Amino acid sequence: MTALTQYVGRFAEDVCANLRDMVGCELHPDEDSICQAKFNPDRGMVVMIHFTGAIQGEYAVSMSEEVAARMLGIWAEGMDSDAIKSMRGDFGGFIKEALNTSVGQTISVLERDFDALTFLPPVVVYGEIDYPDVPSGKMTLKGDFGEVDCFFVLNMMGLELGERLQAVIQALGESAREASAAKRSVSSMLEAFPAGLVSIDRFGKIRPGFGKKTPDTVGLDREVSIPGMHVVELLGLDDKIRKDTDKWLEVVYDKWGVIPFKDIVNLSPITEVANFRGITFRPEWVPLQLEDGKLDGLMLMIEDVTEKRRVESEMKKLSRLHDENLELMSQIVNLEPDEIQDFVYDSSGLLKEAENIVETANRDRKFIDTLYRAVHTLKGNSGQFQFKGLQSLANEIENDIARLRDQDEWTTEDSELKNLEVQKIRQGIEDAGGYVRRLEELRGKLGQRDEKLDEKVVRSAPAVMTQLSDIEGVAASIWGVHEAGRSLGWNSATLSILASAAASATSLREVELARLGRTLHSIVTKTATRLNKKASFSMAGSGSIDVEVLRLLHRCLVHLVNNSLDHGIEKPAERVAAGKLETGLVTLECKRDRDCLELVFSDDGRGIDMDALRKKSLEKGLLDASRASQVSEEELLDVMFLPGFTTREKVGEFSGRGVGLDMVKDALIHLGGTIHARTTWGKGSTFVMRLPLSTAVPSTRFNSEVDG
Repeated sequence: MTALTQYVGRFAEDVCANLRDMVGCELHPDEDSICQAKFNPDRGMVVMIHFTGAIQGEYAVSMSEEVAARMLGIWAEGMDSDAIKSMRGDFGGFIKEALNTSVGQTISVLERDFDALTFLPPVVVYGEIDYPDVPSGKMTLKGDFGEVDCFFVLNMMGLELGERLQAVIQALGESAREASAAKRSVSSMLEAFPAGLVSIDRFGKIRPGFGKKTPDTVGLDREVSIPGMHVVELLGLDDKIRKDTDKWLEVVYDKWGVIPFKDIVNLSPITEVANFRGITFRPEWVPLQLEDGKLDGLMLMIEDVTEKRRVESEMKKLSRLHDENLELMSQIVNLEPDEIQDFVYDSSGLLKEAENIVETANRDRKFIDTLYRAVHTLKGNSGQFQFKGLQSLANEIENDIARLRDQDEWTTEDSELKNLEVQKIRQGIEDAGGYVRRLEELRGKLGQRDEKLDEKVVRSAPAVMTQLSDIEGVAASIWGVHEAGRSLGWNSATLSILASAAASATSLREVELARLGRTLHSIVTKTATRLNKKASFSMAGSGSIDVEVLRLLHRCLVHLVNNSLDHGIEKPAERVAAGKLETGLVTLECKRDRDCLELVFSDDGRGIDMDALRKKSLEKGLLDASRASQVSEEELLDVMFLPGFTTREKVGEFSGRGVGLDMVKDALIHLGGTIHARTTWGKGSTFVMRLPLSTAVPSTRFNSEVDG
């Protein structure tokens, strides 16, 4: 019996006992079913708890949803799939609790063998998910309610795959013993040695007598004469390494007996590398001593690790994918459904925007700045919701774009280097898109959180989904009839009804502004915590707003939140010393002002240092030195919205790239709006955004006709 089957056996017994205690469900382990197999649960529903530490893996149970419902006594014959799905919150929570209790009882055995481990909350997965090829112990429980599979999964992707020198020496010893049995023939030993083996003189030349597998190990034809060949030529490396190797051998012989060989060998220019024959080899050097202690040469053992490194690379990819899926599942169960939906929508839109920019023929400065804004916004959004994998991908793309942006000279002529950089950016965008698609797929497969009764009532209301363009088409058609009626002299009552119908149709693409409040409250809390600050969020005012405008405003406000918490809100001790509450206040006020929608974003932080702002503006050449002292405060604050402006000397997680406020202003101008800043040193800062009401709330375009 292996360790995997031992652990799963104990775990299966605990699961049986807990199901019996919780609901009186009698299940018994099938002793004939215990085995070691690839982790591949296939019963339609799997509940698992991930652990990490000296080892990492999962405890998991898998069963059909029907079996889970039967255990809880909520199954009825003839139930369809929709009826079963509606009960997932009940039996999913029950199975998670049973798994939690069972793992809690088994922890002591696992930690006794592997030290302290960290366990994540249980996760329920419905449907099929591709798991990495990892081993598990498996045991099936059987009873009147059906069958349940129990798994103990061990993820061995981080374990060392390559053989160490000791293993090679051991193999050499075994070969030597075999050679001794064959009349102690040296040639027999070399014939049996499992890897490449040669000895070299002080000039790097191969001596007569070498391991039979040496040519195959380095990718040489077996007919090639090896003795007398230089070791670098044998290994298939370039001439520069040959010169460095000759110098290294001089040092080896010169310092022999003075410096320990283990220190000199680390200086060898021949290291694990892929040669020009396409083989990756790992060298191990052993000194050969004469009886008088002098150095007689070096023995080189050569191991072909090409396939091992390929497997390691694939395993690392699978491990990263595994970790990302765990991260995604953990975040999905911890976030509100609306937050995830909005995040997927926004991220997909930003990536599509970035993709469109990359595919254009233009390669000018505007191309870089526009692409930079899209990717920077994606990175900020990912960080807010703790999707670290996507945040890391976006940061890499951002760094690639920065290398293009920081070039002293920029021309519109294509160059090979520029095209390589753009291709790297394109690949990064594709990888980020794959991450978002996996998030969307997992969102549909994971069980949802428990809902309150009023939420269930709202969710059960009949509804359909339609394209925004279809809504616009209906409104345009109604308005077309209105305009035709006006030209034909129809009475005002009929025209008013048509205008009202057009307004109602257009309002279908409008949502409540209050949706901003829920998301921003979460972002403020999380970001403040990561910056070791305290902050709360308050929103006043609401009303309707176009859903596309809302999404664009959300991006703008995320930048303003980052700016406020990173630059404005002080650390708690600093606030208390300044006579403030230790918790900073971030507010958003929304109101209609005649034909405009006004949003006022404020914080009660330290405010903006106007002298520092003026100095930085002069350094960057954004202000004319002759009139720098004469510009108004409003004009000086407007400098913050210029591309590339930042007061930070170093790039941080939330600021320092000089694209945040630039992106905000650009987005508002795109909507026909404006933004202006106000500040009072020591008191805080305010950003006033104004949008045309006809853009922000499109149904208002028809109000005058209705009122008339």
